[in-house]
Amino acid sequence: MAAGGFRDNHDDSLRELLVDASKGDVLAFEEFVRNTRAMVFSYVLGMVPRDMVEDVVQDIYLRLWRAKGSYNSDFDAKAFLFTLAYRSCTDALRSHSKQLRNIAAVATEAQGTGEIFPISQSDLAIDLTVLSKEQKEVLLLVGGEGFSYAEAAEILGIKVQTVKSRLHEARRLLQRSKENSRDSSRENLA
Repeated sequence: MAAGGFRDNHDDSLRELLVDASKGDVLAFEEFVRNTRAMVFSYVLGMVPRDMVEDVVQDIYLRLWRAKGSYNSDFDAKAFLFTLAYRSCTDALRSHSKQLRNIAAVATEAQGTGEIFPISQSDLAIDLTVLSKEQKEVLLLVGGEGFSYAEAAEILGIKVQTVKSRLHEARRLLQRSKENSRDSSRENLA
């Protein structure tokens, strides 16, 4: 069987499980979670700091259960799930960023008093990758999860051309970073 045939059968199976879950079938929901958890975990791992992954994954499935009545069986189950995943990651990052700003503000205020060690905003950076959040989202959906450009655009609520542009830029930056890392390694060996 062709790879596309497997994906179609798997997608149909996921759709059936989500349709049953949307009617309140807890066993179907549990099976849906078992069948999708690894790919959702992988996506979230690339989107949020490692210490937030489990909580965000749990939030995604909680949102899915709460939204079960709104699932339209004409809509792709995986795309529906990843739309919720994208929103959960975005909300978690927004909340996390606000917490970091609050910590930095408190630390900055305390610097003059000598009560705590000074902390700069750069000390609080969690994600040090070369990609922007937007580039990472597109790269994970298209490259990591196998969504088409159109599907990724729908999940993210952007145009297909924007997906292509972000993906191109992400690949360019990753290539440049890889080359810089290689050059740096060579210099250290010399």
